[in-house]
Amino acid sequence: HREALVGVLGNEVIGIAQYEGRAGSDEAEVAIAVEDAWQSRGLGTVLLSRLARIGARRGLHAFTAVVMGENTAAVRFLKRMSPQTEVRLEKGDWTVYAPLRRGRSATRRSETR
Repeated sequence: HREALVGVLGNEVIGIAQYEGRAGSDEAEVAIAVEDAWQSRGLGTVLLSRLARIGARRGLHAFTAVVMGENTAAVRFLKRMSPQTEVRLEKGDWTVYAPLRRGRSATRRSETR
């Protein structure tokens, strides 16, 4: 299953946040893109927060992401989403695991990977 939210100003798409779930998993890979002129204005935060609420209502417990190694701003942004976010550098890219619900254990279950 997948969901996407789009930020539109007039006729211009200025941001998008989407996730794609895996069959039999309570995790989904998330991706966010915001036009340069609209970065650092809160649009990505709004889109991601709303997407997280939708995902949680649909039974997801965590978002995952792979972020290019030099994109430390994106890693900081994803870490703000959840205090329990786990980040690891693997082969030059950041692997991010961000729990959506506070009540769920922040430790990744090995059987979901």
